[in-house]
Amino acid sequence: MPLLFHSPASENFLADFIENILTPEQQHELNVSKKMSKFQPKLDVLETEKEYLVQVDLPGMQKSDIELSMNDNNILVIKGERKLPMEKKENDKELLLERNVGTFERRLQLPRNINFEEVEAKLDLGVLTLKYVKKPKVDAMKKIVIR
Repeated sequence: MPLLFHSPASENFLADFIENILTPEQQHELNVSKKMSKFQPKLDVLETEKEYLVQVDLPGMQKSDIELSMNDNNILVIKGERKLPMEKKENDKELLLERNVGTFERRLQLPRNINFEEVEAKLDLGVLTLKYVKKPKVDAMKKIVIR
């Protein structure tokens, strides 16, 4: 059995550890029993002068797999389910499963200055892009005339 050590070059310490202590049969059983990690899409948020942009990585997903909503507290909710595109038959054996699948829900607090009438959502090449146009700035302080 090879010696187990961790170096900065090792990108996945746990995977290296499992590979070194488990037999191939045990690795297969572990992989099949846990199936795959829960899918948690990554997202980026960018503020420009006129809008907020939210981009979410959703590789292999279609519009019908995704549900978008916004509640009264300006919380964007992104829900969906990512499935394996491969069809598994009864006698098929999973040898390696690295792609994450499963249901997910992401919540993101958005600023209050969003014009909800001008929201755009587009899914292109596995990236969901949401554009939220900012409301025009209004002077927060108003003078009150004393009579």
